[in-house]
Amino acid sequence: MKKIGLIINPHARGIKKMNIDPLEYFTDISEGYVDVRVTKSLAEVDPVIREFKKLEVPCVAIAGGDGTHHHVLSHMINIYKKDHVPPILHLRAGTMNTQPRTINLKGKPGEILKRIVAILKENGTPKTFVRDTIRVGDGYGFIFGVGMTANFLAEYYKGEGTGPKKALQTIWMAVKGVAMGAEVGTLFDRLDCKVEIDGSLVPHNDFIAVIAATVDDIGIGFKPLYRAYEKEGTFHVLSVGCEPSVIVKNLPKIKTGKPVKHPYVFDSIGKKLVITSDKKMRYTIDGDLYESSGKLIAEAGPAVKLVYV
Repeated sequence: MKKIGLIINPHARGIKKMNIDPLEYFTDISEGYVDVRVTKSLAEVDPVIREFKKLEVPCVAIAGGDGTHHHVLSHMINIYKKDHVPPILHLRAGTMNTQPRTINLKGKPGEILKRIVAILKENGTPKTFVRDTIRVGDGYGFIFGVGMTANFLAEYYKGEGTGPKKALQTIWMAVKGVAMGAEVGTLFDRLDCKVEIDGSLVPHNDFIAVIAATVDDIGIGFKPLYRAYEKEGTFHVLSVGCEPSVIVKNLPKIKTGKPVKHPYVFDSIGKKLVITSDKKMRYTIDGDLYESSGKLIAEAGPAVKLVYV
């Protein structure tokens, strides 16, 4: 069997915490079944993926977090073009590891790689889950959002540290802001915009968040996108125009994947989401932040396979 490929982001939090030489560590684990590459910058990712394509690697493992996964996935889809992207194994080396959580993939990076090496030694085939992607420009991912979705991440990235504890602190900041009028930064900044889903206009233009996803879990166990797997080739969209207090009061429902019933919470699935505003918009794809002016278009991207071991 051909070697699988492994792309390592040495700057990922999970890798740095291991205090290892990543090339040496993962090469030892691979027992010759893995082509291990360390990419110190995004500029180094493209040549590696092109070589993996030439070598026809049957699977690509990624040692990094959600952002690393998003960038490698985007480069892979853009390089493979109409060819099928090989299945992807997320080694859970980031701070949130949202994507592997959606398929219940657990373990430390080295443990996960050992498990797939054991399968390869037996000439086995690992289990995979098919997941649709969302395309925004040349970028691909599983979770896209503007408004509070992106603002939450901007507040989360401020100051020292990241991870589940920091995320919970940011949620607590939102709760305190609603309950006691405490400072919430940009968290609840509203959007004056037009939202269209597959050509149908959402009958509202004042939102605190618009979020779309092809996975149900958007981080630390919160599952507002409960229709993400409803129909192949689509994504679930929530356009939220209610007051922040409604969101805070419904956090238990949001966490467990139950619908929030409100006149200004619009729920749908679709293949194309267009958000138009006169102002610049901060948006996120899989935890990375970007900025757009005028119009944002999110469309259904190709389906990919996520490896479970």
